[in-house]
Amino acid sequence: MHKLSNYTPKEQAIKRFLFFAECFLVKGVLRSAIYDVSRDTYRLIPNHLLEMIEQFEGKTLAEVKAFYGAENEAIVDKYFAFLEQGEYILWCDEAELALFPKIDLVWDYPAQISNAIIDIDNNTDHPFSKIFTELEQLGCKHLQIRSFSTQTVAYWDNLLQHLKNSRFQSVDILTKYDAVISLEMIKMLYEKYLRIHSFIVHSAPEYVYPATEDNITHKLAFVKDVIQDAQNCKKIQKGYFQVNMQLFMEAHYHHTYFNRKLCIDTNGAIKNCNTLSESFGNVKDTLLKDAIEQDGFQALWHVKKEETKVCQDCEFRYMCVDARKPLKGDDGLFYHETPCPYDPCTAKWMEVTEMTELER
Repeated sequence: MHKLSNYTPKEQAIKRFLFFAECFLVKGVLRSAIYDVSRDTYRLIPNHLLEMIEQFEGKTLAEVKAFYGAENEAIVDKYFAFLEQGEYILWCDEAELALFPKIDLVWDYPAQISNAIIDIDNNTDHPFSKIFTELEQLGCKHLQIRSFSTQTVAYWDNLLQHLKNSRFQSVDILTKYDAVISLEMIKMLYEKYLRIHSFIVHSAPEYVYPATEDNITHKLAFVKDVIQDAQNCKKIQKGYFQVNMQLFMEAHYHHTYFNRKLCIDTNGAIKNCNTLSESFGNVKDTLLKDAIEQDGFQALWHVKKEETKVCQDCEFRYMCVDARKPLKGDDGLFYHETPCPYDPCTAKWMEVTEMTELER
């Protein structure tokens, strides 16, 4: 741990604190957050601490204490102890400050589509070979397949065969509970197909997880969450928050959910998201590359949380993947018709009767 107390008193007098470049400060209306994108974690902090860091970074501890006065010296010491414990700062000489440049807030992605969702039910008749080939051509790397009806292990085994030699990096499967499917069966599929990132069985009578020592506890599971259609997937929960460099940068320029996304609903309709009513052809007779170029398909890609009411005041705005459709108001700002369960003005969550799977 890099602590000021490790130096001699003479050295301490000239050492200046520097906030690590891979840690980002995000201010909310009531409190702030430190996004540690190198560790994929975050910590909530008072707005006063954020303001202290932004105003005095590059200064000595003595200079900070002189500004706040003797009556606040204990609070300043407490703040710096927290920053040192979390390894958010380092101490260096004035000449060394220039050796630690800040990270530029830039984002791009080397493909037209980064992720896709395919929904299925008992009446679905998707041309999967066509879909997978066209998604690969668009550069899609991450795929989620959601079934709102029961499917056999043989069905998933056959479907995953199509992806065995594909260029997808990850495949997440969400399927409805069936008593004949066991945890051992989905573990067999997980071990057979290395591209499977997670395999979750929803609407189960109870929660079932692999043994902790398997190190796949939250990748394979039976969960009680009932998912009947795409609308049930529009939840905002602390468990959905993602802290990483890719999302943090993307959120400054694009919508964290709709950007570079392509979805296919149970009937084959091509959409930006299956919770939206707008469709851009059917996968059976429309090329995916043509669908995404149609007017309106990319309309939500560039809606930022900084331009969205409530979200713009939230300390979680660069880690929240929110599937609600933003609407544009007369004042030029976006808003949501459905309220968020978190209120940044009170820093409180709406009460829930039962903890959902992703909050566990």
